[in-house]
Amino acid sequence: MRQIVEACRTKRHRFVFTASTEQHAKRCLDRVGISDLFAIIIDTRLCGLDTKHSEHAFEQAMLVAQAKDPRECLLIDDSAKNVKMAKSLGWTTVLIGLETREGKPFTCAEADHHIATVYDLPPVMPHLFPTLRHPYPRPPPIREDLLKYPRLSG
Repeated sequence: MRQIVEACRTKRHRFVFTASTEQHAKRCLDRVGISDLFAIIIDTRLCGLDTKHSEHAFEQAMLVAQAKDPRECLLIDDSAKNVKMAKSLGWTTVLIGLETREGKPFTCAEADHHIATVYDLPPVMPHLFPTLRHPYPRPPPIREDLLKYPRLSG
């Protein structure tokens, strides 16, 4: 994932917009090794504790990011509610994930792009990744044996 985020324009253009706190988002980004690749984390506190899918939260995010034109903003999210609000405000939108947590397919008509994972972003928006060339980075395959937990005996 690091290679994809690094290739996406410049750090000053990259922000995390989260419904949680900055501290939690930083821990998550640290866990996957990419926290240093973002200019700022725009969290629920910076948005006046508004829900992320509120118009006010998106307006605050733009203010913090110093974005003047919503057409210059891109939301990559796994929430249809967030994608709908972003689109209604003029942002470009990418919905990540093809199924709900229950395994049911879901879509969002407001999404400009709907992809399975963030690794599918470079082929659908290559202009954001000028230094990447096909074949685009992919995560290593998950070993099935690591997904199985041994049963504990009595």
